[in-house]
Amino acid sequence: MNALAQAILEGTPADVRRVAKQQPHLLDQATASGSTPLRVALGKSNPLIVIVLLRAGAREVDLKLELGDLLSAAIHWICQDLFCASWLQEFEYELWGLVTHDPRVPLRYTQFAAEGALPFEVLSDLEWLSTEADCWRTWMDGAGDCSIPRTAWGHRYREWIEHHLGHDSLPE
Repeated sequence: MNALAQAILEGTPADVRRVAKQQPHLLDQATASGSTPLRVALGKSNPLIVIVLLRAGAREVDLKLELGDLLSAAIHWICQDLFCASWLQEFEYELWGLVTHDPRVPLRYTQFAAEGALPFEVLSDLEWLSTEADCWRTWMDGAGDCSIPRTAWGHRYREWIEHHLGHDSLPE
């Protein structure tokens, strides 16, 4: 088993990031079983590792990944990992505030993340994926987890910040 496959199966996103950076030729190299790193990561079901691989340049011609769905899976994974919950009310707003380094975001759920439980690299990966997918994910009553174009999300986030800070308007 090569070092990247081992990091995918046994490690964390940080381990995968380190190996991918040190040995980028492994990103497209099949394992002994013939699987690509992306397929190995998808089999492990950790969306954060899949994002690391995509961002590092791993590609596969016949693999169709819906980036918005991957973003959704990542947000669910983070909620589950930090809070043992599938999705927390308004979590996507706080997470967006961390992803975009907005000092105005009121931290309730994401306090753990702000204190290091969610590394900067993971936040950076989420920002990259959101840009690539041109969306962010939000929870809508009656519809569940939905994709919103980044421009529309920016307006929605701004309204949420204004509401939570009690201001009519905020500087850009």
